Amino acid sequence: MEIRYRREDVAKMLGLTAEEMAQADARPELAFLGGTPEVYGPEHISAYRKVLGLYPPRRSQRRQLFLNFKGGTGKTSLSVAYAYRMAEFGYRVLLIDLDSQGHATQTWGSTANSANVRSTTSWCTASPSKRSCSTRHSTSST
Repeated sequence: MEIRYRREDVAKMLGLTAEEMAQADARPELAFLGGTPEVYGPEHISAYRKVLGLYPPRRSQRRQLFLNFKGGTGKTSLSVAYAYRMAEFGYRVLLIDLDSQGHATQTWGSTANSANVRSTTSWCTASPSKRSCSTRHSTSST
């Protein structure tokens, strides 16, 4: 799945007016992105933040927990969407997937497709241009 944003949405995320966005598009430091795009991707947002120094203010560490013991309530979908949206706004995000099925980890592109995997603990970090996961698997003794 390819994520794309309209110019107005990127400007809003960065806190820029249309005029400021046009000035940013013309900056030589952003030339490696290939000119003024009609549609922006996560890599554009990350590059613009870096070149323009437009990061959100540092705040104290925050924990957000989505918990419900009933299955099928959308905990994973909500957690992944929340983590990605926070990363879009420039916050550093750590998503920990404690579910043995590992669906949140799979969303970031990492899988554990082994028949002898008993449990999985994954942690994923996100920024608009980069997603990475580390996974620890406990295997059954077979």
